Amino acid sequence: MTGRRPFDNLARSRRLLTKRREVELTRFGRRRLWRNLFSAVFGIGLVLAAWYLYRALRNPKDEPGLPKTYPVVVQCTECGFREVRQVRYGERFPLICAKCGLKSLRRVWRCQSCGAEFLPPPIVTGPVTCPSCGSTAVGGVPPP
Repeated sequence: MTGRRPFDNLARSRRLLTKRREVELTRFGRRRLWRNLFSAVFGIGLVLAAWYLYRALRNPKDEPGLPKTYPVVVQCTECGFREVRQVRYGERFPLICAKCGLKSLRRVWRCQSCGAEFLPPPIVTGPVTCPSCGSTAVGGVPPP
């Protein structure tokens, strides 16, 4: 141990540490501290942004308070059977008829001008019009 002094004066080092907030950071230490702090804040912000985006884009059918079905007046194109059925969100028409078992149950529409009820054509290329009066003021029949 030539050339090195033994570290035996602890009083002087304690006095130094208590005067300068226990530990003094170097420039490298301060950069590392700020980088870690920035990374933590960025990570928390990223998680919050993902949560907000999930809530904004979530389908309304996933809400626990909303109903999973809605009533629709439907009629079979094959046998003429007509009923009010509870349809789930996202379910596609035509549905399966309870009477004949064919996939031909479609939604009944009503004209707002003349009051006629009808089944629209299966393939619609333009706006749906009433077959009686030709009006475009048509929509689904409300359930009773």
